[in-house]
Amino acid sequence: MIIEIDSELEQVISQQATIQNKSATEIVAAAVREIYKRPAPFVPRDEWERRLAAIAGDCGPGLTDEHLSSEGLYE
Repeated sequence: MIIEIDSELEQVISQQATIQNKSATEIVAAAVREIYKRPAPFVPRDEWERRLAAIAGDCGPGLTDEHLSSEGLYE
């Protein structure tokens, strides 16, 4: 695969390759891998899932086992 990039981006990639002692190809491949290994966004399949997604929201991180222990509940 051949990807054309502008000279500014090429310079940034070359600098990172030098800093990390890697090839430019390794730097770009790692960046692309990082982007595309993320899970795909949720796409509702029917009306029920669309309605559920509309009312759902990010509630932040879950509680740890330590916080849910009997000692953690009283702290």
